[in-house]
Amino acid sequence: MKRPFWIWAIVVLAVFLSVRATMAIGPVEVVSTGLPWCESIGHFEGSSGYGKNPGWRSIADTYAIQRAARAGATHVHVLKYLERGSFNGEVVMEAYRCQNNLPQRLAGSENSEVKTQ
Repeated sequence: MKRPFWIWAIVVLAVFLSVRATMAIGPVEVVSTGLPWCESIGHFEGSSGYGKNPGWRSIADTYAIQRAARAGATHVHVLKYLERGSFNGEVVMEAYRCQNNLPQRLAGSENSEVKTQ
């Protein structure tokens, strides 16, 4: 029995969307420092590029987080922002690989704030 085209289109679209949703999940950005249950995997930098953009920090964050994720990071912490002119700059982040990809609320740390990217 031949299936109609629209059924195949829905299946392909569902697979595509599930893959995109999986790719969107990345490291968790932590506000507090010192993650004793995690292994530091180094510093990662991100840049906003050459264009002027008032939201340059989020652009730089995105590039640094993507680099850290490719290296296997589960968590990142912003160390510093470096302004390069009026509306552009760079960010330096410390990346960590934590066991069992810790829950959104850091275990044993009541005052830690966490935001997902």
